[in-house]
Amino acid sequence: MSNVYTFKVIKHGQVILRKQISNGTRKGMAATVLQAGPDVTYVFQSQDGASPIKKIITKKVGKDLHLTTEDGDINAPDIIIENYAEFEQNTAFATTLRSGGLSFFDTQSNGIFTSSLFGAESGITSLVASGAETTSFLSPLVLAGAGAVALIAAKSSSKSDTAAVPDANATALAKITSYGTTGTTATPTVNDYTEAGFKDVTSGNVSAINNAIASVKADSNAKVSDVVTAYLKILAEANGTNADATPTADPLLSDYQALGVQPLNTLTDAQKPNYLSLLNDIVKNRLVADIITVAKLSALSAMAEKIILIAAGNTGTTATTLTAADFQTMGLAVTIPNSMLMNAMEASANDGSSINSLAAIKAIDASYSKILAQADGIKANTSTAAKLTVADLTSLGLLSHYDATGTTNTGGAINGKAIGTGAQNASALNLLNDVMDGKTSTLVDTTAEINQLSILVDKVMDIASGATAASALTATDLSSLGLTGVTANNLQKIANQISATHSADGSAVDSLAELQTLVAKAVIQTYAEDQSVTSPAPTLQDYKDSGLTLASSPSVTWTENLKTGVNSVLATKHTYALVPDIALSFQAVLDEASNGASNTHADPTAAQYSMLLTTSHVLQGGTLGATTLASDNALSLMNDVVAHKSQLGVDTISELEAYATAIDHIMNTAAAISTTNPVTLAELSTLGLNNTASANQATFNTNLRATLDSGADVHTWAQLQALINSSIS
Repeated sequence: MSNVYTFKVIKHGQVILRKQISNGTRKGMAATVLQAGPDVTYVFQSQDGASPIKKIITKKVGKDLHLTTEDGDINAPDIIIENYAEFEQNTAFATTLRSGGLSFFDTQSNGIFTSSLFGAESGITSLVASGAETTSFLSPLVLAGAGAVALIAAKSSSKSDTAAVPDANATALAKITSYGTTGTTATPTVNDYTEAGFKDVTSGNVSAINNAIASVKADSNAKVSDVVTAYLKILAEANGTNADATPTADPLLSDYQALGVQPLNTLTDAQKPNYLSLLNDIVKNRLVADIITVAKLSALSAMAEKIILIAAGNTGTTATTLTAADFQTMGLAVTIPNSMLMNAMEASANDGSSINSLAAIKAIDASYSKILAQADGIKANTSTAAKLTVADLTSLGLLSHYDATGTTNTGGAINGKAIGTGAQNASALNLLNDVMDGKTSTLVDTTAEINQLSILVDKVMDIASGATAASALTATDLSSLGLTGVTANNLQKIANQISATHSADGSAVDSLAELQTLVAKAVIQTYAEDQSVTSPAPTLQDYKDSGLTLASSPSVTWTENLKTGVNSVLATKHTYALVPDIALSFQAVLDEASNGASNTHADPTAAQYSMLLTTSHVLQGGTLGATTLASDNALSLMNDVVAHKSQLGVDTISELEAYATAIDHIMNTAAAISTTNPVTLAELSTLGLNNTASANQATFNTNLRATLDSGADVHTWAQLQALINSSIS
């Protein structure tokens, strides 16, 4: 069986400690430990103060005193007073009578302190006084230096419950309790409280205490004492700063309840300590003027309660809605939209433990401010200092959710969460910041949206490390991260590219740029190899993002013409592995195209043309009957034709094929190999030569066959143009 009683320590007429203690079930429970001091009275009473305690049992252990009450076990004490022996002569023990007075204990044998019974309370022999918990009663005894023996002697000398109370005391107390009963009688003054024994009531707090006395109808000495003691503790807490003015004496829930301040709704036992912590923190940040009435204090209490209920997800009603003005009243200068703050609080721990202080709510505001600074629609304009940290994410409640695919401990100690303490933490955090940077605020204005991005980052990290199959990614996942060019057709290749990084710490995929590179490679690869599906042609940006920087020719950069040329080749050759070589070869052709002006670029080689052309031609050393010398002359003519073109005239493989085919006909006709397939004037026009419309095709071919078989007479633009001019009718 367990009995609950209230234990108080009174010094200089004021209650300096109040605690509820349960005895009879002390197994495994620690005793309340106090340090002894002079001029102290230890008071025991039932939990509700309705009846006195009949006895206390004590045991001296060295200089300490162990105590329990009534049916308690002294070998498992409820209270231990350390160094009691030093102050024994200045200490007394008492219980509270129904009348509000004190009855002091006599020492009996076997370490038992008891009260003899009196009157309606079965005959307790005691010195009873209204206001006994105040200085007016204790000062002539305890404060004069008398100890327990003197107190007991005084008790034995009187049988009256009024003898120890001066008339002025009783009159002052009556004035206070009368005001507490009606709230309309004469208002108690500081002097009234002083005469009644409440010396800490001052001109600065008397208004607040009177308000509370009337509010809770404090119509007895005990109730007045409870109100004064509680409100003084709460007022002492209000110092306008988060620094704790009373770190060892924070108000208890019972202190607020003594003033009639308590949650309007039902909080669970797990929530109440966090409600109290938050309320005390709010009070610390307020000035006395902000809590000068019970109504003002109750309003702050209601706000604290709402926050705890919001954490539990009890939103959507007026009872759990806070405005920006409410936060300002609490002392919080909120910078983010109120809806975002409420949403983040709802994502915190259900018992309110994550937001049981103003500092925790400020952290939410600061963290979300970082997110909004990044999500301004402009990429890469956020400083490193403004990036989110693990602490920021924790304050927003974002590390309490895990992606379904994170089944291993890849991310460290947080159940596979990449953002945590493990090897991938730095990379995952960097990627999440990069993802949010440049988004619009509407895409990250709820914790659910941010958490979803965190889950997607986890997926990427898991796949890069090999912890998760590449098939876990979806096209929607990658698009949500901010990647472009993702389609159902290239998705698997993108995932495979990520997996192929084998990045245990995630460093190969810790930015959108790196991921976009993998996407771009997959886009190009899909276009080149998967002809069974309809894939969009790679864009110039795809090639720029792909990382195919043509390392063997540092001066070469991707351009629109180069992109067009490479795409035209890939559409016929279908090979991704040769993209760098194809690009270098096509760049050589583009460099040669200068509209007839001289240039210093190296001429494209036969091998480079072979990399681009899909059929065999004379300029490549082909087998159309021409000699090797004819191949060299054909290559020379091809380069001279290209040199007279603009880049737009040579940026597709079809254009180059047409030029090479015309040159095949020219070289074979010059060698008298072809008589039935003469060079046409249209072919000459395709090559970009002048006066082709005025020339006679038959005369031109006759003159061409009269040239050297090696093609040496027509291996330049000028030679061929002269032959055309000589064929004009």
